[in-house]
Amino acid sequence: MRILLLSVAAIIVCAMSDARAQNCPADASKASFEVWPRGRIPDGRTVTGKHPCGRSIVCTGGSGEGAPGTRRCHWR
Repeated sequence: MRILLLSVAAIIVCAMSDARAQNCPADASKASFEVWPRGRIPDGRTVTGKHPCGRSIVCTGGSGEGAPGTRRCHWR
């Protein structure tokens, strides 16, 4: 019985996470600024984090990280 309850709880948590992830912004690069402000990812360095929507995001800093459009990001 305990295993069944734990399994049901795990399924509910996963379903809630999936629902939140569906509400993530489409553009991962724009969304990344909510996780790492401008200038916080060094040139060529790759970082991984979790966006407030619950989905993992991976970004690589570009040259002059302060300039718009230089970091490259994707959802994981």
